[in-house]
Amino acid sequence: MQDKTQVFPLSGSDYVRTRLTHSLEVSAVAKSLGTAAGRTILERWGDKLEYQDSQKNLGEILNPSDIGTIVAVGALAHDIGNPPFGHSGEDAIRYWFKNSEVAKKIKHNLTEHQITDFVNWEGNAEGFRILGRQQMARNDGGLRLTYASLGAFAKYPTASTARLDKVEAKKRVHGKKFGFFEHDSTLWTEVASALGLIQEADLRWCRHPLAYLTEAADDICYRIIDLEDGFRLSCVSYDEVESLYLKVIGNIDSEWRTLFSSWDTQGKITYLRSLVFGGAISQLVEVFNQSEDDLLSGKFEGDLLSKTTCASAFRDMKELALEKVYSKRSVLEIEAAGFEIIPGLLDVFADAVEKVAAENTTHVECHKAHKILKLIPREFREGEQGEDVHHDSYERLMGVVDFVAGMTDSFALGFYRRIKGMALPT
Repeated sequence: MQDKTQVFPLSGSDYVRTRLTHSLEVSAVAKSLGTAAGRTILERWGDKLEYQDSQKNLGEILNPSDIGTIVAVGALAHDIGNPPFGHSGEDAIRYWFKNSEVAKKIKHNLTEHQITDFVNWEGNAEGFRILGRQQMARNDGGLRLTYASLGAFAKYPTASTARLDKVEAKKRVHGKKFGFFEHDSTLWTEVASALGLIQEADLRWCRHPLAYLTEAADDICYRIIDLEDGFRLSCVSYDEVESLYLKVIGNIDSEWRTLFSSWDTQGKITYLRSLVFGGAISQLVEVFNQSEDDLLSGKFEGDLLSKTTCASAFRDMKELALEKVYSKRSVLEIEAAGFEIIPGLLDVFADAVEKVAAENTTHVECHKAHKILKLIPREFREGEQGEDVHHDSYERLMGVVDFVAGMTDSFALGFYRRIKGMALPT
């Protein structure tokens, strides 16, 4: 994740966030949110609820930091399924499936649900797949996280076929995107059952309440930090950033303002950023605690941040970033290149896997396909009985997309150049 895009793909600066640094920051904020919320949860319920079959009440087993850790784990993993080149990488996978001649041939062997998985391909669903299946795939798979951690991770406990339309999804945000592929639906059903999540429709559940804290941590981090990164790269001015940060924190007391006046602009922004985080966290925890009944019953609508008093300031941050940061020419150029790189890799690998599976290609085509197949790690293409490729078309395609989606930005670029003959290994 260190070499995966947050906002600025393949950035030459060590002071601009990557997916790894972003995830670490989100996890730290989530830990604070979860711990603060945990204090209230245990105050309300610690002596009223028994912990599983231990004959001890909740307050004797758990402390607030335990709840903070659960949210921190979910937040640390929240972007683990993102492909190269950020959200444009997700778009590139969808684009490939809709437009590639190779993909069109594969579609004939897929069900409607399976087709929907790829037409609307989601990094969130890929993340659940990595956590629950792909890591240590040869040893029964998955990171073996707790059900609670997986629940805190799952912002969209919905299948691709059960997503809500845009209007309804504004209220019921858990149905805005999807969080698990058909291939992993049995595993998700197990998680949802263990957590007692409310199932509101076929293949769509309400969120675990702690997932709202994971979402909130991500929301405030990317809006605050993307502006700071934009300032570092001269996309936005200091005055623009300061004015938006001050909308959240209000006025700084005179003593600090006097000391503050002698700092350089980067030091000022760093200090203000810490105050913004503090103010936003306290407001988010207050909303979470006040919304307990709706969160537990599945009736909560929208997201936590939109219900805080600082919501308008964060909307303004997002709009400024859209206008001046995300539209930076270098960002757009590399994201556009991603629409060549990712579909190019998928075409090569998916075509090779299908030709090997068909075993009716010409000698030259088969020889080339087997050469390419050897470039794909075994866990992404082997069948259950150790065959070169899966018998099932859906599983073959899932494996190829898993492989490409797991690449870092620079690895995908280098691999594409080599496989297309633009560069040779050194």
